[in-house]
Amino acid sequence: MGITESTPTIQRGLTIATVRGMLLFVGTAIVARSVLGDDVDLFGGTRTAVMVIAALLTCDAVGTTTALWRIGRQTPTTLGWPSAHLGRDVVVGVAGFGVCVGWLALVMLAVGGTAAIHEVIDSIAAYSPSQRVCFVAIGVLGGAVAEESLYRGYLQPALVGKLGVIGGIVVTSLVFSLLHFNFNPVSVVAKFLLGCTYGVVAWRTGSLTAPAVTHALVWVVIGAA
Repeated sequence: MGITESTPTIQRGLTIATVRGMLLFVGTAIVARSVLGDDVDLFGGTRTAVMVIAALLTCDAVGTTTALWRIGRQTPTTLGWPSAHLGRDVVVGVAGFGVCVGWLALVMLAVGGTAAIHEVIDSIAAYSPSQRVCFVAIGVLGGAVAEESLYRGYLQPALVGKLGVIGGIVVTSLVFSLLHFNFNPVSVVAKFLLGCTYGVVAWRTGSLTAPAVTHALVWVVIGAA
């Protein structure tokens, strides 16, 4: 059955984002912990952890896209999928990833100096193959599909229409950061800067392919470090 498309609204975007963020928080903080136990690292790469993450992210991707379809009244095309300039958008997405790496390096330098950067690099180098599989799933299902469709495909255009380009990108990135429900100041700042990068990439290309590539690469390459 088709839908009657409508212009994205801030109220609907914030509602979907808030409910999605709360459900994901409950899934990772409560459901996953009840299955894995408090002492097991969710990103540790065990078979059970990978299965739990895959199940949560599948529900996230399906639930978010369904909400954008049924409540937001959007189709993949109106959200920004697929790209009409795939090659260009992939290149821009990779460049956006480079900007994200720069932002994260600056945050690490501000927090712990070069020692913090070396610690992150060592953590990345130590990832197991199963952890890499986990981060690919998070980057694709959670980052590229669910979050880019929701934040840069729906909420950002609604906010840009009210606040202008800069205001729309900034407020979307702030919501994106806060609705991860990790209120550690370093995490909030880092996610805000990443969100701004995704937002600029989406605005400049007019599609979701480029920010999806950027977002996915952040998880695939950097992971949970």
